[in-house]
Amino acid sequence: QMPAFLARIGISELARWPRIREDRRTSLAALLRIAREHGIANDLPAAYTDPRRDITPLRLAWVPSQNLHLREKLRRYVDADWFWFPEPVSFSPQGPEDFGYKPGTCPIAERTGTQILNWPCVAPHPDQGRITRLFAKALAR
Repeated sequence: QMPAFLARIGISELARWPRIREDRRTSLAALLRIAREHGIANDLPAAYTDPRRDITPLRLAWVPSQNLHLREKLRRYVDADWFWFPEPVSFSPQGPEDFGYKPGTCPIAERTGTQILNWPCVAPHPDQGRITRLFAKALAR
């Protein structure tokens, strides 16, 4: 049973969802346009441009073909590492082994975690344009 104050918060968040969804979609469209302009669109997952999918992203996530170079460019503007989990089990005090994870169990997740980049598609409303402009600035360098 949910306390009434939590239900009230949930109801207010549901009322905000249409605007948040539209902001995220608008941001994704702008980020995809910037990615095309800067020649990284081929690195992005095809799902982002698949007309059969209805994506409302929290982040634009991809594994760039020029990973280290692009990661350093993005780091000038956001904590690019914070936006993704670098290992299959993250934020455990002694590392993934603390939860019983054995290295090598998920080799694709382990490799992807070290390569993947994320850029936020959501920010407090007045800052969303700034996030998009910073993405373009990072890719232009």
